[in-house]
Amino acid sequence: MEHQQAVTLQARHRGLLVWWGEATQSFWVASATGMYEAKTYDDLLAHLWAQSQSRLLPRNLQFQH
Repeated sequence: MEHQQAVTLQARHRGLLVWWGEATQSFWVASATGMYEAKTYDDLLAHLWAQSQSRLLPRNLQFQH
């Protein structure tokens, strides 16, 4: 099931590499901003949503880390 979720998500977001790690039992995503490990599918979706929202903000309104 997890492998199929990763395949489906990657098909919808062609700029990402998404996979299920057997050894880590986590979802992984690699993008232009780096790699991210998500323990659940919901966590992965939340991360991707947050990333997409931050790209929509004007540069002068983005939060500094």
